[in-house]
Amino acid sequence: MSKSTFGITSKQHKAIKGFKRENLRDNITDMELALVNISELTAKELHRSRNTKGKQNLQRDVAEAGKIAGDTRKQIENKTGKPVISRSKHIEPNLLNRKK
Repeated sequence: MSKSTFGITSKQHKAIKGFKRENLRDNITDMELALVNISELTAKELHRSRNTKGKQNLQRDVAEAGKIAGDTRKQIENKTGKPVISRSKHIEPNLLNRKK
């Protein structure tokens, strides 16, 4: 799904971010996360609406969902003039330093 959504594999995405062991999903930007969510939720909805059975059909749904998210990414990039994928990491300021 990563390849069709972002045009790169998860391994390549981690390399762009400079990750060795970090969890990619925990460190992507809000826009990257939104596209992952679009892709996953679309795949889920396709599975449900089609009552998909069998590995090959499930893989087709995932590929279609990835393409939808990928097309969305391309539209965002065309309108903003900048790539969605970046070296930036999602860091919530002061998350670890909050007082209870």
